[in-house]
Amino acid sequence: MLISRFSNVGNPGDVNQQLQIQKAVLSKVWEVMDRPDLPDDSDLLQLLRLARVPLQRYMNALKLTRSGKHVLLSSHYDERWVNNYNPATLKPWRENMEL
Repeated sequence: MLISRFSNVGNPGDVNQQLQIQKAVLSKVWEVMDRPDLPDDSDLLQLLRLARVPLQRYMNALKLTRSGKHVLLSSHYDERWVNNYNPATLKPWRENMEL
C-alpha cells in the first residue's frame, strides 16, 4: 500500500514542475499498460522496463498528488482494471462498493 500526499514544496513553480514530471512518468507507464499485446502475466518491473521508467522515479511519481491523500493498493497486472478494494478499510466505515 502506498499513500500519496500533496507536495509540501513552498514554491508553487516547483510544485507545478513536479506535477508535470509526475504526469509525464505516469503517462509513459499508462501507454504501456494500455497495449493490447502486453501479456497478462507481466509484472511491474517488466512494465517499467517497456516504459523506460526507473522504479524509483515511478514510486516518486505515485507519491505526489495535487490535492488531499490517495491510497494505492498493490495488485497483480491482470487486475489492472479492477477498482481498489480493501475490506479492512470498508468494514470500520460501514461502507460498501458499487459494482
